[in-house]
Amino acid sequence: MQAIEFEYQLQNGLIQVPKHYQHWFQKPVKVILLATDKIAKKPQTESINEEVKNFFENLQIDLSEYHFNRDEANER
Repeated sequence: MQAIEFEYQLQNGLIQVPKHYQHWFQKPVKVILLATDKIAKKPQTESINEEVKNFFENLQIDLSEYHFNRDEANER
């Protein structure tokens, strides 16, 4: 079985298949509809982004006592 996938906003209960899949119209097809809930996903993503942003804005690390030694770092 072959499959194609595309997203489409239903209009008056109709789905338009993209023209580049017209050759599929010559054989029987099985249709499965999956509703995507993009509205619910967006706020969650924005919430996580805001949380990460706040974390790094409030992160304070004292590096005043840290001294980098290039030779020591490149030792093998």
